Amino acid sequence: MKKTVILFCAIALSCNIFSAEKTPKATAPMLSYSLPRTALLIEITTVKTEQKAGPYYKYAERYLALKDVITEDKTVWEISSVRVKTRGIADPNRSFMLKNATNLSLTNTGVIRGINLPETDKPNAKKEHNKQPKINKAASDDFYASPFISEEQLMANSVAKMAEIAAKQIFRLRDSRISLISGENEKMPADGESLKLMLRQMDKMEESLTELFAGKKITTTVVKTVEIVPNKNLKNEMLFNFSETAGISDKPEPGSYPVQINLSKQINATPAVNAKSNEGLFYLLPGAAEVELWGNNTQLFKGSFDMAQFGTLQQLPASKGDLKVRINTKTGALISVEK
Repeated sequence: MKKTVILFCAIALSCNIFSAEKTPKATAPMLSYSLPRTALLIEITTVKTEQKAGPYYKYAERYLALKDVITEDKTVWEISSVRVKTRGIADPNRSFMLKNATNLSLTNTGVIRGINLPETDKPNAKKEHNKQPKINKAASDDFYASPFISEEQLMANSVAKMAEIAAKQIFRLRDSRISLISGENEKMPADGESLKLMLRQMDKMEESLTELFAGKKITTTVVKTVEIVPNKNLKNEMLFNFSETAGISDKPEPGSYPVQINLSKQINATPAVNAKSNEGLFYLLPGAAEVELWGNNTQLFKGSFDMAQFGTLQQLPASKGDLKVRINTKTGALISVEK
């Protein structure tokens, strides 16, 4: 019986040793990352100017001696500025794996930023290219919404009479302003700041009343961003249509003209590494692109940009040290290697 127990224990011990030897070793963690493609963000700022004829424009010369006034409603658009910026997006054709990747730093789209980077180098999640157009309206198009129009003016029985009352109100304001400035007013403000406040308010009142005769201009600023990811030369590639009456549109409008892009790529001539495996730390020697924007036979923009997709693949040698590696998330270029 004792021999049977001893034999059973020996068999169990040998099985434990065997199974321990067969247990696979823990493998180093691996994460995937992508090198970028460079996208062009074309930011077009347009200004819409609405000219509004005042309701009393026919009486502007008679009552106020104004000759150069707006006599009809009109809308005019113009391109005030064009800017081109870049951002990096993940290139699905340049995705790799990295061992010991716990120290790998990525953007929120999976583009590599580097390894062993400090916490302060975390990417900014703000996507500026997706922001809504910013519209600034300078004034209302309703002339009679002004708080400076008197009840007497509104109760007049004709436009001519309303214009006469408004003109008299303007001249009374001018007389009061002169009295304040010269110090001849019976009730002067208590101090200089109060005087400035009164004069500013009187200027605002006169401007509002004068617009009834001269008309007004309402200015709206609209910013639109167009994103393209070029992978070849572009010749007269249309981005959008633009007209002075309709602004930016996707379809041709009467009197519109196309805004086009020309792009000339410059491939980096440095030989690329032979990536036999998709494992390792890779980066790019970016190429470049000359970019021109044209509209209505006018050059709107010209510039040169480093472009990841026109670059060649390179690889950093394996290192056991705690090197800090920074990679440009827009172009894939190696920025720095530090201890």
